[in-house]
Amino acid sequence: MNLSVVIVNYNVKFFLEQCLLSVKKSSTNLACEVFVVDNNSVDGSVSMIKEKFPWVKLIENHENLGFSQANNQAIKQSTGKYILLLNPDTLVKEDTFQKCFQFMEENSQAGALGVRMIDGKGQFLPESKRGLPTPEVAIYKMLGLNKIFPKSKIFGKYHLGFLPENHTSEVDVLAGAFMFLRKKTLVKIGLFDERFFMYGEDIDLSFRVQLGGYKNIYFPHTTIIHYKGESTKKQSAKYIRIFYGAMLIFANKHYTKGNKKLLATFLKIAIWLRAFMAQLGRLSNKYGLLVSETFIIFGLLIYMKFYWEEHIKLDQLYPKELVQVNFPIYTLFWIISLIFSGSYADKFSLKNLFRGLLIGTITILAFYGLMPENLRFSRGIILASSLSIGAALLTVRSLLHYNKFKHLNFGQSLSSKALVISNYDEFMRIKQLASTHGERYQILGYLSPKKPKAKSALGHTEQIVEIVNVFDVEEIIFSSTSVDSEFIMQTMMNLGNKLNYKIVPENSTFIIGSNSKDQRGEFLGNEIELKLNKESIQSKKRLLDILVSSFLLLFFPLLIWLVRNKKRYLKNALSTLFGQKTWIGYCDINSITVLPQIKKGVYNNCLQKNQETTLLKTIDQNYAKYYNPWNDLYLIIKKL
Repeated sequence: MNLSVVIVNYNVKFFLEQCLLSVKKSSTNLACEVFVVDNNSVDGSVSMIKEKFPWVKLIENHENLGFSQANNQAIKQSTGKYILLLNPDTLVKEDTFQKCFQFMEENSQAGALGVRMIDGKGQFLPESKRGLPTPEVAIYKMLGLNKIFPKSKIFGKYHLGFLPENHTSEVDVLAGAFMFLRKKTLVKIGLFDERFFMYGEDIDLSFRVQLGGYKNIYFPHTTIIHYKGESTKKQSAKYIRIFYGAMLIFANKHYTKGNKKLLATFLKIAIWLRAFMAQLGRLSNKYGLLVSETFIIFGLLIYMKFYWEEHIKLDQLYPKELVQVNFPIYTLFWIISLIFSGSYADKFSLKNLFRGLLIGTITILAFYGLMPENLRFSRGIILASSLSIGAALLTVRSLLHYNKFKHLNFGQSLSSKALVISNYDEFMRIKQLASTHGERYQILGYLSPKKPKAKSALGHTEQIVEIVNVFDVEEIIFSSTSVDSEFIMQTMMNLGNKLNYKIVPENSTFIIGSNSKDQRGEFLGNEIELKLNKESIQSKKRLLDILVSSFLLLFFPLLIWLVRNKKRYLKNALSTLFGQKTWIGYCDINSITVLPQIKKGVYNNCLQKNQETTLLKTIDQNYAKYYNPWNDLYLIIKKL
């Protein structure tokens, strides 16, 4: 066997499908075996592999074992002379495997090889070639000197910017997204260190390749697309914890001897500092707008108090309780309503903003009527404040939106002027597929891959630059049935990152791409993503649990007389408040193994008892797909 390809998959079904299709094409002239190790995905990856790729050697894990251990599972079963470790969110060229195999055959000192990688916009990824994160290099990176002097042989060692992008070079570190390894090298140096759950394992393995007397080679004579960020969520707290934890493992493993010990201490301090800064950045990105608008709302309430005293009450002052008690409660009601209305979702919507403010205002007025007489000061301030808050938040959102998108088309993406590169039949299929996504795409037409152009085509592929300019094209959709990966990547690199690019894999009903190397890739298709997979949605569910539990505990003296089992009432409220349970869970207890993980429910999401298991699974699937906190609230009230 010439080559064993190992792919570790975790919830990237659609990218994995495209990757496997490209792997099959690249394997044509080599004796290859392909392993996919699935780390307990819940997106249907396993069934897709069994249905569409029966030739794949599938290893199903029933828990997420991490990248290192999963790779080792397949490597131990592999029979190839060479091992390729490949990410599922990649696309390889038709000749990639052959070129890498040939180079390794001709260069016996090469223990591992990496290739030129580009992102979903056709831009070169500097992590294609890297230096070791020595204490010195890490400190330069922490200080930002590698960005100021990227081509310096002293400060630019992290991404080796001084090495030409298009020249074969010996490097220190290869990216785990594509590592072409000599099997006998792995036998000599050992497999992945399983202390690295994810991240850092490629650095450790690359270092051990060098310690074993072999070379790591950057080989730019073939290119792959790495969508980057799809397999992991780089803004999550979990990512920060795992990534910087891996860096500490590496430092403790390799830099604690001799004169490197003192430098290693500085490195560890730098890692902790960088992790702290990354966490602050994550929290700022996630909650910065919410916190800012909380202060805006509270500030406007105080302003309205002074205005009312001066112009309405005619110098009669309100008591301090208005600011100390009422205003924090009003602010909390408005913020909670904005959260649940979806006003802090990724895409800003005027409807969600004003719906949240309206619901918050109505809730405040209703609560106002229940407050003691001595805390009821002025409905006028509430109503006037709601108008000024609406105007202020709209202004803030408008400025932020315009700064990012350079337009004020709130709540929706401007339809992209898209050009399809395919034959006629594929063009009609892609046009129909794109139409299922509303106004996202304005399909201008298609280019035929062959010259002369087809009668109905705008032109042929040799005219692509001219047609892009004439029609002001914003996005190109490639059909991998009609054009090969070589053409796709070359076109992306030639046209540059001002355009967006998508690919429709062979016989697929999905449009796949990525508009930024720092964001997750995206797919568009007939299958709906599970909403409950999203961290933001799970946060809403947790917030609802806290609010309901707090309400039940706050009004315990009143509500206790309405329930039969008073002890269980208190126990459920407390266990949900502290995150041991969730108010609404799955109907079928086995759903937790195939759907997004949530805590055991106090109640389940079924309105009827004794339903068939298959129906329960369907109910749970729909619950995860279309999750809405308002539905949870309805179910809680119904169950109570």
